[in-house]
Amino acid sequence: MTTAVPETGPRRRDDAVEVPLGDDLLIGSDLTGRSRVLDPVAAILWSSLDGTVSVDELAADVADALGGDVGARRAQVDEFLGSLREAGLLAGPQPDGVVPRRVHPPLDPTSCVGQRLGLARSTVRQVQGPTTSFRFGANDHHLVDALAAAVPTAEPDDHDLDGYVARLSSGRVARVQQLFDDMGNTLHAGRDAAACAEALARTVGGRLALEGGGAWYEGPSLVTGAGITLVHPAIGHEVVGAFRSELEERGVRSTPSGLVRLVDDRHVELPDDARRPGSAEVVDLVGVVVPGDGSARAAERGCLHLARRWDGDGVGAFVELARSAEVTVVDRGITGGELIDLLVRVAHGSTPGLGAAAL
Repeated sequence: MTTAVPETGPRRRDDAVEVPLGDDLLIGSDLTGRSRVLDPVAAILWSSLDGTVSVDELAADVADALGGDVGARRAQVDEFLGSLREAGLLAGPQPDGVVPRRVHPPLDPTSCVGQRLGLARSTVRQVQGPTTSFRFGANDHHLVDALAAAVPTAEPDDHDLDGYVARLSSGRVARVQQLFDDMGNTLHAGRDAAACAEALARTVGGRLALEGGGAWYEGPSLVTGAGITLVHPAIGHEVVGAFRSELEERGVRSTPSGLVRLVDDRHVELPDDARRPGSAEVVDLVGVVVPGDGSARAAERGCLHLARRWDGDGVGAFVELARSAEVTVVDRGITGGELIDLLVRVAHGSTPGLGAAAL
């Protein structure tokens, strides 16, 4: 009879993603949205974390390979494992304070997020398909009815599902029209109600198409006559918030879809408007803007966070963008005015990529 070998040491999460970067290895957890870049030695140590090797054995292996005192190597291994644990990359309980990258709790219309989305005044429907379920809604029931006529829907149930809500404002004075995800993050904002309605319809179309695979980005992005610019989530909330008016004045608008598909390193696809099948459009990708973290692999780590799904389709395609001249890494010390100027230049296709990061 074969006896199973008990787990005696740390183990990698089964769903951790790995992307080779030359001699380095980029690893990440879709659960926590955190990532690390490992040098060749750390990458070998990472590959040994199968749960069957104790920490003492790992330290002894490192000492044998690199020399030095086993006790000192044990301290280094402990530090390495602590970094992985903090990033949620090891199996077992997650560290305190970690919020899953994608959570979809049922929202009370009277909650802070529910009020921000305007749920009390919105009509919400649930898409019921063979492979997907999600919700969409708006405070314009005509828009919701038009979408519901085009896709299979049902009354919402109590399940924890992702969703999108358009909050449209009307009146003599033009107000901001916004598209939110179910956590209250803004995916689209602008003065044009029709563009916001299109953003909801295309996002619904994209959410349906997402089930067929591919590399998808979800979040706010910028559009000009030159094409579309993708922005890292850490920058995206400023794009549709504090900077929106100034960007609009300079010809940079919010893309009319909260979901776009990466076709290759030069093109993205605006998905079908769910009301108009066959309306998908391939648009030039003119730029990608990510924040710097002081590391030599900031571009790769930033591009990883553009992928909606950290899977085989998404991760490799987005990390590959880091090899494109259109990726701009933003320095941490950049001011708001400098960032607006940079975003305008990138969105209009007049920034020469990575070298423009030193501000």
